Amino acid sequence: MKNLIVSSVSILVASLLIGCGGGDSDGNGSSGSYLTGDPVPVTTLAEAENAVSSVSSLNNLGTTNVSPSPARSASPSQAPVNESESCVDGGSYSISGDASETTADITYTYNNCNQSGVVMDGSQHVSGTNDGTTVNLDITMTALKSTYASSSQTMDMAIKYIENTSTHALDMIMNGTAAFSISSPISDSGTAGYQDFHIVADGLNNTLTLNGDVSTTSSAHSCVDGQYNLKTLELLTPSGDGFSSGKMEINGATFDFNNDGTATVTFADGSTEIVQQGQEVVCN
Repeated sequence: MKNLIVSSVSILVASLLIGCGGGDSDGNGSSGSYLTGDPVPVTTLAEAENAVSSVSSLNNLGTTNVSPSPARSASPSQAPVNESESCVDGGSYSISGDASETTADITYTYNNCNQSGVVMDGSQHVSGTNDGTTVNLDITMTALKSTYASSSQTMDMAIKYIENTSTHALDMIMNGTAAFSISSPISDSGTAGYQDFHIVADGLNNTLTLNGDVSTTSSAHSCVDGQYNLKTLELLTPSGDGFSSGKMEINGATFDFNNDGTATVTFADGSTEIVQQGQEVVCN
């Protein structure tokens, strides 16, 4: 199955970790075992600036694709699969399961697998179908650790992933946790939890929606620890700063995104402020 066997879905976590730079869910509710802390208040200008900074790095989701690494395509002659491979720059990975041109049920296990500057450990199970028009996957990551030059993340995550192969429109629901550690440009570590977090991205029109719950802890930004509920009210258009248009509600405050890199925030009491997107979270 071409491009069905997926070996890393870290595309989301780096973007969704609140505090790293930058309700109602579409699933089974706004609380669950993956969430920690209390809802983060967004009632003052400073709190609104931190909230918009926490989500502004979501701008790359509309153009990000999941792709195989190590690259491998399955075909009917390659089923069942049971093999081990050396990674380009050291370490190894193994594959087991069954695959055909249109279906796959595969487990990847990584052992210090070093490729293109990324070292992976842990396992990932991928099952699903590809009918030539739609890729439909269930992805489960267990202690899947990716280490880069200045950061690492360990994911215990379940993702429902649907992609239109012609338009690269994505529909994903995330449930699970991720632990992260970074050393540059700041030193930070913590965790993120996702509960029925729903992402829909339209690659052709460069828009996306984000709905659901995420909770975080951060050693460098403890003032924003807790739960965030995101509701997209109008389609979001990604830009270099965050979003150039669209409207989102974050913990009861509504953010209208502007094409000059700002956002107009309306608080629950009806008052408004202008905040700059893409700023670092500041804890006083």
